[in-house]
Amino acid sequence: RPAGYDPVPRLTLEEGDLAEPVDFMPRHGGEDVLQDIEGNALNEAVAIARRARTGGQAVTLYVPLSGASLRDKAALERILAILDANRVIATSLVFTIAEADFQELMQSSRPALEAIQRRGGGFSLTSVSSLRLNFTDLSELGVRSVRVNAARLIASPETFTDFHLSDIASY
Repeated sequence: RPAGYDPVPRLTLEEGDLAEPVDFMPRHGGEDVLQDIEGNALNEAVAIARRARTGGQAVTLYVPLSGASLRDKAALERILAILDANRVIATSLVFTIAEADFQELMQSSRPALEAIQRRGGGFSLTSVSSLRLNFTDLSELGVRSVRVNAARLIASPETFTDFHLSDIASY
């Protein structure tokens, strides 16, 4: 059974082919474009979560979120308004943030992260480089899951953690 779903933005090219996010997402600057893409992903996630709930199935959706949206007052207000308007399914929405970005946002945008958490949204850290984390603190901050490169974890678990792989599930 799937743990959740990731809405992934794709760009339709003139020939009808689909471009992957790495091919069109802004790398530097482009905050407005990134905010629009993240806003659209959140709206789609809300629609999917509502349909699933109406059909009697709870679903978790992992929605991309960046500092561009959290640091922009108007974009943050839109996110919070969407969560307020959809409190029934807000716990189904988990925002994915790269671990490095999350650490930086904890310093610069902690009130924004806390506001999302208060409204039921959670966080999933991506690109995690180590499982030597304080999971109690992360849980208090609304982090519900962490994502690591599974192939690297299996090939050399000692680079990620000091405990045995079979014990990871309990965390």
